[in-house]
Amino acid sequence: MKKLKSITATTDYKRCYENGKRLTADHFIIYLIEKQDQDLIRLGVTVTKKVGNAVQRNRIKRLVKESFRNLIKEKRYKGLDIVVVAKKGIDVKKMNLWQVKQELEKRLCEFELGR
Repeated sequence: MKKLKSITATTDYKRCYENGKRLTADHFIIYLIEKQDQDLIRLGVTVTKKVGNAVQRNRIKRLVKESFRNLIKEKRYKGLDIVVVAKKGIDVKKMNLWQVKQELEKRLCEFELGR
């Protein structure tokens, strides 16, 4: 299994925002774009200062990244660039790994069915 890579270039984020498929969840907005030429999955996480202080923003990033590490073990998302944006009203203190994983998995399953 390939390791989960990070999206680092601003142009890749913009391409996902403009050309990708947008999925909305309760606490996240997910942008997906397919890349047929690659065999790996790339993940980008965006959390603005409106969500909270640095500790809260980093906690959300850690939860999302760990959720995707678990999800890619279970399912195949080859050739995708995925950008997850945390919504403003998210309560970081009450969120746990299980909740984040369930929310993201539900939306990704819907995407996979329409693929």
